[in-house]
Amino acid sequence: MTRAVSSLYTSFLDAPPAACVSVPFHGSSDICDEATNSAASLITNSGNDGGDDGGSGGGGGSAGSLLVTGTYTLDKDTQLRTGSLVLHEVLMKDKDGIELKHHQTEPLPSGSVLDIRLLKASASPSFPSGCKLLVATSTGQISVYSVSRRSLKFLSTHEVTDSTTLILNLSISPDGLLVSTTTSDSKIHILKFTDTTLTSLKQIAEVENVHTGLEAWTSIFSIDGKTLYSGGDDGSFAAWDLGALNNSEDEDEEQTPVQTYRNRKIHTAGVTSILPVTISGQEYIITGSYDQFVRIFSPSTKRWLDTSIDLEGGVWRLEILSSNNFIQKEQGISSDKNAEIYILASCMHAGCCILSAEFKEGGGEAILTPIATMKEHESMNYASACIGNNEPVFISTSFYDRRVCCWRL
Repeated sequence: MTRAVSSLYTSFLDAPPAACVSVPFHGSSDICDEATNSAASLITNSGNDGGDDGGSGGGGGSAGSLLVTGTYTLDKDTQLRTGSLVLHEVLMKDKDGIELKHHQTEPLPSGSVLDIRLLKASASPSFPSGCKLLVATSTGQISVYSVSRRSLKFLSTHEVTDSTTLILNLSISPDGLLVSTTTSDSKIHILKFTDTTLTSLKQIAEVENVHTGLEAWTSIFSIDGKTLYSGGDDGSFAAWDLGALNNSEDEDEEQTPVQTYRNRKIHTAGVTSILPVTISGQEYIITGSYDQFVRIFSPSTKRWLDTSIDLEGGVWRLEILSSNNFIQKEQGISSDKNAEIYILASCMHAGCCILSAEFKEGGGEAILTPIATMKEHESMNYASACIGNNEPVFISTSFYDRRVCCWRL
């Protein structure tokens, strides 16, 4: 039975929230930690690593988390978009005592925010110095920011496309070296960090008309980084081989990813979210769509599993949760079941949902089940986040009412 949850804390922003990300920090340090400055050691908060950004910390002092929210405002008269990054500290006093402490609101140099991704170090659970965010904007740019416990600092901006084109989505490869973007003019751009400071990017590939001229809503790297998956407003899901990029000896020559798969029939509306997961060593792709359904694709067999679930709202974002053991305990679920994962879904007008995906032995079958919903939002839920592992706090936002809700299972 699906559990309806209520917020423990609610606040309101000055502008509509379009994206958010949790950033762990360690209480003994004033700044987030990047265990190494080597770009090769970085991985992303895009789901490839199980979404573990709880900030368990190391050394003396306590762990905590920050929330960075990106806003999007469209002036109806001038049609100009403006945005900002809003930094909150998540204060967890006890199980039911949660508060968001505002530290900073940083206006964007131009445009509004459509996506935010955290570059996070894989070598250490603590974050002592200079963790960075990538921000996708409505003016065709990617901006890089560093984040500390009390402040955001603008570092650089990179023009990916013209200023009238929206960058709709960001994805970072598992090794932290490549960035994929999708745009409102149906293109994929793949960029590469050119230095270890992670403030300089260079385009190495571009694919035009990837979704029949309509918005390319999303893309994400496979678990091994060898494939890129994309979804668009034409309702198609596509896979692209990145072998030419990985094997190229000429760094100055742009390469073109090769399409290896496309399906235009399974989704009845635009594909808005894609999440790669690993089950018993096998990769599966979970998709969300404007048609309100979540589905599962097997790249190894190139077939869609005979399972889907209607979440009653367009599925804008999907994030895998790393707090499986706690959720199983709360739900009274035995840990010796078939392979099971939990997913946080931002479902637009239907609010936020936690669902389980249980994979039967052999991987050919799966069951999708909603286990909790947050429906206090009075408008579109585009952005949600999970903070912590043992007793996680979930944060969900809604656009037009500018609401931010904190809740637990």
